[in-house]
Amino acid sequence: MFPNTGNMGLPLALFAFGNEGLALAVVYFACTATLQFTLGISLASGSVSIRRLLRTPAIYAVVISLLILTLDLDVPRWADNSLAVLGGLTIPLMLLTLGVSLAQLHVAAIGRNASLAVVRLVGGLIVGVVVASVFDLPRVAAGVLIIQSAMPVAVFNFLFAKQYGRAHTDVAAMIVISTFLSFVTLPILVFFVLQ
Repeated sequence: MFPNTGNMGLPLALFAFGNEGLALAVVYFACTATLQFTLGISLASGSVSIRRLLRTPAIYAVVISLLILTLDLDVPRWADNSLAVLGGLTIPLMLLTLGVSLAQLHVAAIGRNASLAVVRLVGGLIVGVVVASVFDLPRVAAGVLIIQSAMPVAVFNFLFAKQYGRAHTDVAAMIVISTFLSFVTLPILVFFVLQ
């Protein structure tokens, strides 16, 4: 259910809309990552665990970022420069990680999983378009929302499914199929949002 807003969504938003698009895509990614590491883990495990949530570094990163932005705190120059360098490495590393992950996944039950992969791509597109039009978002914000919503299945879904024994081979198949389908859909998607 969770889209690949990091490995694929961030570079695509940067490509389509430049730094403004990337900034908006990072916000969407942070929201999605927070949901993945809270709701996603709870769904995969079948239970809610406060202890598990407290051991999740992504939650702390989002909270610290929100505090810095909300309180308009100045980050020391050395920290800002260090984080900028690490941030510049993030997208290439995420793309490499995606490639390695996809190379290790295997496709099973192609018919059903292909249908679910298409539901992820088309359903995400429809949700993105509807939300963008209901809230009458500006062009760049609407484009980023639609791009991020229409991404293929995220690799983290497989990791959580495997860790908690929840049909991980089916999840792997949906990731592979939706990612390969996105090679066709993404150019069309970028053309659509840039119109």
